[in-house]
Amino acid sequence: MMQSVVIDDNNRLDFYDTPWNTRSLGMKTREICALEFSHVESLNTLLTKLDYKNEVDDIQLICLRIQGQNQPLKITLQQNGYRFVETSLKMKLNNLERTDLYKEFGTNINIEQPAEQDFAQIRNIARDDFAFGRFHEDPLIPGELARNRYYHWIDELTKQGKEFLIFKKNNLVISFLAYQKMNSDAELILGGSKTSHGYISYYFWSTILDYFKKSGIRKIRTTISAANLGILNLYIRFGFTVDETLFGFHKQYDR
Repeated sequence: MMQSVVIDDNNRLDFYDTPWNTRSLGMKTREICALEFSHVESLNTLLTKLDYKNEVDDIQLICLRIQGQNQPLKITLQQNGYRFVETSLKMKLNNLERTDLYKEFGTNINIEQPAEQDFAQIRNIARDDFAFGRFHEDPLIPGELARNRYYHWIDELTKQGKEFLIFKKNNLVISFLAYQKMNSDAELILGGSKTSHGYISYYFWSTILDYFKKSGIRKIRTTISAANLGILNLYIRFGFTVDETLFGFHKQYDR
């Protein structure tokens, strides 16, 4: 449920609790999702009011991502105890219908929707084979907790009605993708392959993109960690471009 700290029509901060992160990280968490301010003084007031609200509610970790070029916000966040923890890139692929997916990799592996029993393997891949993300890259959050958060995120995505596709070999899930479609657009949320089968990623993504193309999808969006050079190079090779740079900040409270 969305909550807000408001000074006036031009100065407000919106946030929501993230119980799925709380369960995984073992600390009460929130995320700032919108921030509007007319001057630095009002921004300081909003952040102070949020600190008070977080203290009352025993929140231990607050997160947000901001546009990378917002210098006043970056400075003020750090002055208020927020730590820079990660850089994310919003990627996009326009005009999918014109993309030649057969040129280098082909689209000849079989993908399918997962059965209920496949999700145990999907959760394990998310936990054991993924190493990038806002919590993985925060040095104050133990890696085990970050991995555990990805494990439980799979259940959260299914509860939200997100769709999944997988590639299996000998009844073993090798690759998966969680996504959502909106008319002729698709958003890639979380996906990848087992580390031992990383070579399959280009073929998996080529087949995925062909599947979307045949489904009438024209534009694909996703957000990735800038530190994940492997996936960044993969998307660039398929014609994705960087649409926006986001900086992630965390603030932890000693309760």
